[in-house]
Amino acid sequence: MKAVTILIQLLLFGTLAATNGPDKKVNCHFNQVPFEEFSNQILMETGVRIYYQDVWVSKIKVTINADSITVLDAVIRSVAGTNLKVSIWNQDLVLLPGENLLSELPSFEPKNMASETVEEETKALTASEERYITGRKPDVVQTIKVGRAGADLSSGRAKILGRVLDQETGEPVYYATIFIQETKTGAVSDNNGFFTIMLKPGKYNAVFDFLGYENKKYLLEVLSNGNFTVNLKRTVFQIEEFVVHGDRQMSIKDKDAGLDKISMRSIKELPMMMGERDILKVSGTLPGIVTAGEGAAGLNVRGGGSDQNAFYINKIPIYNTSHLFGFFPAFNSDIIKDFSIYKGHIPAQYGG
Repeated sequence: MKAVTILIQLLLFGTLAATNGPDKKVNCHFNQVPFEEFSNQILMETGVRIYYQDVWVSKIKVTINADSITVLDAVIRSVAGTNLKVSIWNQDLVLLPGENLLSELPSFEPKNMASETVEEETKALTASEERYITGRKPDVVQTIKVGRAGADLSSGRAKILGRVLDQETGEPVYYATIFIQETKTGAVSDNNGFFTIMLKPGKYNAVFDFLGYENKKYLLEVLSNGNFTVNLKRTVFQIEEFVVHGDRQMSIKDKDAGLDKISMRSIKELPMMMGERDILKVSGTLPGIVTAGEGAAGLNVRGGGSDQNAFYINKIPIYNTSHLFGFFPAFNSDIIKDFSIYKGHIPAQYGG
């Protein structure tokens, strides 16, 4: 009797299991119901879960009025008119935008490579093509292991001794910089190429750089105290042209013969015993210019007389350049920006 009861229960359970899942039939009567509410109702009645993202169904309103339709058909009708595809996965349903869920991997059959071989003439790459291809290759960061696993670190930090050498000659590269990107710290190699750095066990990105060498980046896997060596390759860096200008007005391209220019910064650096700085007296320090003498305000330029000079301030002629026999100048040095002297000729704009 027990055997018959168990057999009936097994048959009944198998029948119920067969009717569960996406093929189970339900009665659907929904009118402008949000998809989330529709999904919860299907789960309560059939136990079938519908997997999706809220943003995909936020604007979907379900309207279905049908009896005795499968859960799969009901869900397909609910997403009709959208780009969502319905797929079966482990007796549940999955919604994906624009594509179905793969149930199995596609079969792979190796092609006959010999039949697809195309005979071509091998052409050597030009220098520019070689540089382009080299520049497009992804950077491969080499890993350097320092120390050994399981070693005891009493201080919790590993002492790393490194050395930087020239790849071609093997000579030490001194004053090379080592920068650890994660800790924002670094070190500099000494005269023998050695450097020391303290790091906690872990992985760090280290950049080695020195002027005239290609910078190299390594992944340091620090396990314990240890040492390693890095070889740097010499390289030549091509830079753009740059021009250094001292004073554009004194440039060779448009230099005026016999023109000297004194800045107020230079005038203020000259020693002064008393009173204020006299610009005309300072001009006597230039070659070809001498003062007329003590108690005189004139200047003799290249052997000329003191009455053969013209003085201008902001293009305005000044006829009396001093007071009290030359002891007090007529020009306030604090308001003068610069002082120009034409010793060889007088330009046309100044009446020459």
